[in-house]
Amino acid sequence: MISSSKTANERHRLLKLIAAVPDGLTETALLKMHHFKMETLVELITGGFAEARPERIVGGGRPINVTRLCITEAGRRILGE
Repeated sequence: MISSSKTANERHRLLKLIAAVPDGLTETALLKMHHFKMETLVELITGGFAEARPERIVGGGRPINVTRLCITEAGRRILGE
């Protein structure tokens, strides 16, 4: 992972956010509503601190494929949980 302070703070903020929601948050919510960069999400996933879970939900009466990010045990250890 990149070690710059700004990037580390962003990853930590993202981990705290997804840890706060038991079922995780959708990729769309993290990118559009919380303004995280895709590369930050990918860094956490490839580092083993978060996992991406594809799922199908119903929106507007039709099924939609989404990806939900959830924290892993390694991510919880980083946060000291």
